[in-house]
Amino acid sequence: MFNIFASLAEFERDLIRERTNAGLQAARARGRTGGRPASLSPDKLHTAKRLYEQRDMTVTQI
Repeated sequence: MFNIFASLAEFERDLIRERTNAGLQAARARGRTGGRPASLSPDKLHTAKRLYEQRDMTVTQI
């Protein structure tokens, strides 16, 4: 009996995974991207990387 319930739960989980992936692909096709927005502009990111590589400042100071 437990094997049947486990099989049904696994099947349901697979369905949820397929639906989620289909939704994400549909959103990407519409031009929407998920995830957290970038907190730094590309210029600020380049500057921070350059300062870190120079080793003149600590990460907290940067």
